[in-house]
Amino acid sequence: MGLSPVAIAAADFDGNGTLDLAVANQSDNTVSLLLNDGSGVYSAAVSYAAGSSPSAISVLDVDHNGTADIAVANASSATVSWLSNNGNGTFVYMAYYSVGTAPSSLVVVDMNGDGYDDLALANEGANTVSVLENSRNGTFAAAVTAAVMTTPVAITAADIDFDGDSDLVTANSSASTLSLLMNDTDFQPDPFPFTAVVDVPLNAMVESNVVTLSGMAGWSQLTVSGGEYALSTNGGVAWSAWSTAPVLVTTGNQIKVRTTAAAAGHVMVEVQITVGRMHETFSVTTIGDAVPNPFAFIDKSGVALNTVTTSDPITVTGIDVGVPISVIAGMYSINGRAYTSALGVVRNNDSVQLLVSSSPLNGGVVNVVVNIGGVSDTFRVTSVTKSEGSSSGGGVLGLPLLVLMLLWRASKQISTTPEAGGGIHL
Repeated sequence: MGLSPVAIAAADFDGNGTLDLAVANQSDNTVSLLLNDGSGVYSAAVSYAAGSSPSAISVLDVDHNGTADIAVANASSATVSWLSNNGNGTFVYMAYYSVGTAPSSLVVVDMNGDGYDDLALANEGANTVSVLENSRNGTFAAAVTAAVMTTPVAITAADIDFDGDSDLVTANSSASTLSLLMNDTDFQPDPFPFTAVVDVPLNAMVESNVVTLSGMAGWSQLTVSGGEYALSTNGGVAWSAWSTAPVLVTTGNQIKVRTTAAAAGHVMVEVQITVGRMHETFSVTTIGDAVPNPFAFIDKSGVALNTVTTSDPITVTGIDVGVPISVIAGMYSINGRAYTSALGVVRNNDSVQLLVSSSPLNGGVVNVVVNIGGVSDTFRVTSVTKSEGSSSGGGVLGLPLLVLMLLWRASKQISTTPEAGGGIHL
């Protein structure tokens, strides 16, 4: 163990599922690591250099690789340093960053919502707080400083105002006070509406317009339901693979989503994208099936002259939306309503019946053409055919066929007796 240990932290440094120990040793400017063998027995301490007079220690994942690294506040050198874990419980001293005078306490906290560990330190000798933002590449940005009351000796993070971000609180020894530092980072984006798409073919894969996030000073998590998203962080030059996994986004990031349209006509599918507390929806609506199944009216024949005639009704099927109906040379009725010849609208399972006046001519045909959603059929009405010669007139051609037959039979019975001169008299 090093000299004058003043702070301790526990974590699984070597990845064996047990808690190891890291100790800050103020007098010899080191950190000691003691590894747990799984039975509660610790190995001999291995020491690593830290800054001058380490006063506080904490565990974090600086490089976001899933291993436990170590941050140390160094009182005499007014710095914070970090040691990178090799993944097996051995460490490499990486870097130190300047903070306020005599840092006495530190806390690991994600201040900007990007999913990376940042650091906040209470500087006892400067009456300030230093915040170091993780640059997401294994380094930290220069410290940002805020004043508090005198002699801050402890610091913690909490969402004091319940707005979704982490605020800071210091305990100020000489002032006998607490200082609250409210985080005003804007994690919420401006609205980012998607354009709805309609009249999409059934089962089609549909991609949205590209939206660009704005209004955020920090980072927020993006989640998707009902589809997939792709993300670009360089102005659309390159895009991520399509995904459904949560991801952190910020101002300037571009998003597009996609989904599969419904298998039925006139059905809406929605994809919901959530960033922070902002929700936006991309909707895809399939085209309504506007072409009905074929239909056929039963023709009628032997209809009396000049007689109002109705067809047998047909049922329109196979459509998801209302479609136009038109008629030529007749009228139609929908579901038993009044007959009309005006342009109308038919919907699925509607019943359609036609009405027409038969021809005034013997054997005359009236054709009623109906068109429903582009599908046509003709209803034919044929007038009754009467025998030729039924009209008045004295000529032989005007006689009924029965009369002609009777006259022919009578002619066969005329006498053929010879008279003088040897001729035959009819």
